Amino acid sequence: MAAFSATFTGIIQTEPEMRYTPTGVAVTKYSVAVRMGNTADKHFTMWMRCSSWNKQAEYVAEHLKKGDTVTITGELTPDAETGAPRIWTGTNGTTHADYEIRVSTVDVIRKKEWDGEKSPTMGAAKSKATPVSEATNEDEIPF
Repeated sequence: MAAFSATFTGIIQTEPEMRYTPTGVAVTKYSVAVRMGNTADKHFTMWMRCSSWNKQAEYVAEHLKKGDTVTITGELTPDAETGAPRIWTGTNGTTHADYEIRVSTVDVIRKKEWDGEKSPTMGAAKSKATPVSEATNEDEIPF
């Protein structure tokens, strides 16, 4: 299957959750919302399900939180059965689609304010992942 690269900027919408594969490899999962369109009345939100691996997984879990703005670069992974985005129905009956991204870099654009104190802006704080060819099989993801 061909790999598709994607780069996008959005806001982390779920607290990053780190777990370990049975072989001890760290994996952190989180969702990023990307606003598409250029006007208030003509836009939609694209949801990206992100997975960071190894040292990058540890960095994301320790330093990033829901509400932080990030730029992500990674490999777009389509649904294995359909080759398309994952389609799901929300609680209000609306149909949604989201994409899975195996993250290769995370650039922190802006940290959200926490406990009334503004965190310093972290421009281009990069964390590299292990190349996909060296990484663990995604079948080992513990969640």
